[in-house]
Amino acid sequence: MSDAERADQTEARLAELTGELETMRREMDALRNRNARRNNINNANNGAINANSVPARQPIVPQNPIGHVNAYAPKIAPFMAKDPVLWYIRAGSSLRTAGVPSDATKLDYLVQQLSEAALVTVRDILMLNPQPADAYQEVKDRLISTFGTSDELTLRQLLRGEVKP
Repeated sequence: MSDAERADQTEARLAELTGELETMRREMDALRNRNARRNNINNANNGAINANSVPARQPIVPQNPIGHVNAYAPKIAPFMAKDPVLWYIRAGSSLRTAGVPSDATKLDYLVQQLSEAALVTVRDILMLNPQPADAYQEVKDRLISTFGTSDELTLRQLLRGEVKP
């Protein structure tokens, strides 16, 4: 094979590789544009949350009346009439973790988990319009005083051996 033939083959191969390189560049640009559009959509939907830091809990979208968007819906167990103080401790922990700021919103979440008997007990407070600023505390106090055991009753049960210390 002559030098001229080799040069022609080399030029042909170079033109072929240049075409392949140009095709790859176009494909890379298209992928970059697609990824940029996807990232813009994800950032808009997730409030610019980094994909590596997405929480395991399910985000919620609705806003409460004061304009605060809760990061997570609290998980509150059904009302425990046997130990309302413990139930409030547990519910309060869930509300704090979810970042629920106002007593009105806390009350809304807790009312959803009250039993029928508990709802009847606090019906008068819940029916007030507008609700008092301290409605959350009033409901809490009423439920604890109605369903909770007094210190005197607990002592009597303890003396009778009905409650373990």
